[in-house]
Amino acid sequence: MLHMQPVSGRYFSSSTTFKRDAVIAGIGIGLIPDFLCEEALSQGQLIKLKFQGEPLKTSFYAVYQPSNFENPKLYRFLELMQQELPKAYGV
Repeated sequence: MLHMQPVSGRYFSSSTTFKRDAVIAGIGIGLIPDFLCEEALSQGQLIKLKFQGEPLKTSFYAVYQPSNFENPKLYRFLELMQQELPKAYGV
């Protein structure tokens, strides 16, 4: 069964935990990582919405001190994100 619900208004938080709690409280919908929602999904507090159409376009930024770029752990982390994020977001 398909149910369409218009959504309006703006609510913004950079905290994904706060977004999750706001959605659980009924404020609206949110794009929240699965790992933060597992418990709420299993308890029926949240439902996962499936969207049709083009994948969401999301930007990610890595902020670091230029002098730290030579750090092998940081370099590997950035490489890993470039490999894995497109898979996770269907890009």
